[in-house]
Amino acid sequence: MSDIFLKAAQKKIRFATQKGLLTTEDLFDIPMKGKTSLQSVASDLYSEIKESGEISFVDDTPSTDSTLNLKMDVVKEVIRIRKDQEASRLKAAETRQKNQLIDQIIAEKQNEELRNMPIEELVKLRKGD
Repeated sequence: MSDIFLKAAQKKIRFATQKGLLTTEDLFDIPMKGKTSLQSVASDLYSEIKESGEISFVDDTPSTDSTLNLKMDVVKEVIRIRKDQEASRLKAAETRQKNQLIDQIIAEKQNEELRNMPIEELVKLRKGD
C-alpha cells in the first residue's frame, strides 16, 4: 500500500456523491456498483479529469489537477483492496465448504467401518465406554 491514504488525510479529501460528501473511510462502506458506489465515484472523477485538461499517457508530469489524480488513485486503491478482500472471502468459503465435505466423508467411512464389524466386536467397543 502506498502513502495515498496519508496524502488524502492530510489534504482532507472528500468525494462528491448524490448522497453528499464522503470521506476516504466512507469509500470502504459504499457498494462497488450502483447509484452511490465506487463505480459512480470513479466515473465522476474520470469525467472531471477529462474536463480539466488533456490526459497525457506519455508525460510523467500530470496535466490535470493533482487533487483529482489523488482522488482517482484513492478510489482505485480502495477498489483493489475491496476486490482482494472479496476474493479472500470467497476462497475461505470454498475452503470451509471443502473441509465440511471431507469431514462428512470421513464420518461416513467411519460409520461404514462400524457397520461392517461383527456384533461381538461392536459389543466390546460399546462396553469399552
